[in-house]
Amino acid sequence: MEKKLSLAKIGTKQSEETKKKRSISLSGRIRSIEERRSISQGQIGKIVSEQTRQLQRMRKLGTKQSESHKIAKLRGWTPDKRHLASERRAKQKIPLFDTMPEKITGDILKKYKIKYTKHHPIKLETVVKIHQADFFMIPNKVIEIYGTYHHADPTVYEDEKILRVRGHHTALKIREFDSKIVKGMEEKGFNVLIIWQRELEKNLAETEKRIVNFIFSNKS
Repeated sequence: MEKKLSLAKIGTKQSEETKKKRSISLSGRIRSIEERRSISQGQIGKIVSEQTRQLQRMRKLGTKQSESHKIAKLRGWTPDKRHLASERRAKQKIPLFDTMPEKITGDILKKYKIKYTKHHPIKLETVVKIHQADFFMIPNKVIEIYGTYHHADPTVYEDEKILRVRGHHTALKIREFDSKIVKGMEEKGFNVLIIWQRELEKNLAETEKRIVNFIFSNKS
């Protein structure tokens, strides 16, 4: 019944009086978490026209800022505050949950009783100030697990393919970004091994050998 009523309303225009009454009834109402999530999901991938952006900017003109927002602006972001914020972010483990390739790699390291640290922060001077290495082993070994999509596997994605990674970038730009991070770690004296998701999925035995050889090699 509700679906029929919804379909019947398609294409009908509301009067100004109806719109006003609806606006008044919704003002001050707090949306539930489920409703906000539903609205957020509905906006994913939606392209907003320049005209809509202009209208959104016009609506904000003359709006009053909350007291908390004004205080935050007055405080400002001093260099010291930026540094402290950066240090706090460095201690945060992102992502919160391991991916399946990371779990498989962790199991391999545990199998050989190799001690490691996950999401180890490393200060760099390249495209990022701090990079969280997937697996770090004392004194200077790092294993990076590259997922097929988020690291634009060259066997799957051509250079010009646009992927939604850190915004919208071509596969080539994503790989160049990753290369700069690896180079930055190597310049800091770290020995880095890259393991692709496909290697763990399609050739686990050979990949396990590579990991073990990397860990127990004398290369520093």
